[in-house]
Parts: sequence; structure tokens; C-alpha cells
Amino acid sequence: RGAVYSWGENCRLLGRTPTPQQPAHTPHLIPFPPLAAVIIDIQVGLYHCLALTQQRRVWTWGSAKSGRLGISTSGDEFSPVAIPSLWKFEIVRVSVGWHHSCVLDSGGRALTWGDNRYGQLGLEGNEFSTKPDSFDEPTIVKRLAFVRLSTVACGAYHTAFVTELGQLYVTGLMNEVTQQVPTHIPLISWCISIVCGPCDVIALCRRDALEMRSQTAAPPTAFTPTPPPSASLPPPSPSLTPGYPKTKQS
Repeated sequence: RGAVYSWGENCRLLGRTPTPQQPAHTPHLIPFPPLAAVIIDIQVGLYHCLALTQQRRVWTWGSAKSGRLGISTSGDEFSPVAIPSLWKFEIVRVSVGWHHSCVLDSGGRALTWGDNRYGQLGLEGNEFSTKPDSFDEPTIVKRLAFVRLSTVACGAYHTAFVTELGQLYVTGLMNEVTQQVPTHIPLISWCISIVCGPCDVIALCRRDALEMRSQTAAPPTAFTPTPPPSASLPPPSPSLTPGYPKTKQS
């Protein structure tokens, strides 16, 4: 814990400026400011990163397109910078999608920002005259304010949330269907943790969850998502992954 090294292709993810003495293709320390102290978690997106410190502060760097850095800037950041709007929250978890981000605070609330073209931020329940395609500052997901969240995971264009009671909610683009708000998945119960791939979700649940569910009077029905009635998005273009739009952002 604490020291973060990077190497590879220099596509704004290294968090440092390569030099002849510290080239991109060999591991070298990312120069976090002293304020960052000890790093306890780090997440990598397509062109941006998040780091969580022991003091529960969030740092970011990479491409600023679509507001994915959460700091209201139009310029890319090649070194870690703090996200000041999160200082009033005690952040306990961070997750990164291709072009969006999500964090959880100690009160079980979710805050999201970045690309929102497919509803992956889950902010449709917030009060907006029109749904923005992106948010450049962390925003609380009001549709989940009635539950206490324990973990979160971001995919390419979707986000999955788990409550303290093991319920699973998903928002965004999956299986060529767009959910603009966090939608409960009734077939999943007693979820312990989740991970997201570009176009999928894998949930780790209690081993006895099926037995406990079978004892209920009315077993849950299959989840069949339907597109929102006012969907205005164009159909996804041919994809890097089947069912998912090409990413031309950088």
C-alpha cells in the first residue's frame, strides 16, 4: 500500500511524464503530492484513472473528455490531481468505466460523473430539464437514496450497485438495452461482491441464497428489461464488443 508505479503505452494513464531516465515502458513511481499520503486503491478506465487515499480523498488523472475526471476542466491531466468536490464526503470505494466513474461514501451513497450517453450514471431520477450527455462533477444518484450501498462496479457503459442487504441494481447499456435508472435485478439475492467486464456483470452471492429464495412463497420472475419510453439515443454503432458502441473518445 502507498506507492504506485506505472509503465506501458503513454496514453495519459501513466500519471507521470516519461523522460530518458524514466521511460514509459519501464516501471517508475507516480509522483503523488505529499497531501495524497498513502494510496489504498487504484482503478483504471480507458483513458483515465482514480486513486483512493487512506485519508479517503480521491485523485484522478488522464483524459478530461466527457467530464470523466470530475474536476470541471477541459484539459487533460498528466499527473494526479485531487477532486475537490469530494472532500466533504468520506469515500470508501472507487470504480471506473470506460468513460465514467463512480464512488461510494461511508454513508452508502453513490456519486457518479463522466459520460452519460447510455444512462450509465443512473442520474435520470435527478431533477434536470433535459438529460445531459455528461457530468463533469460528482453527482449523488438520488434513485438509490432509499438504500445503503456496500459496493459498486463499472463496466464499459454500465454500472452495478450492491446494497448492504445483497440486492443488485444495474444502470446503463447491457445486451443492447439501455436502462436510464438503476434497475433492480430480482434473480440476484444475497450478493456479496460484483465485478464488471466491458459488457457483463459477475456477482458473487452467498452459497445458500438459492435455498433461502426457494423457501419464499413467491419466487422472483425473470428480469426482462425494456428500453425507456422516451429514449432519444441513436442505435449503438458497430462495436468493439458485440452489442456495444465503438469508443472514439480519447
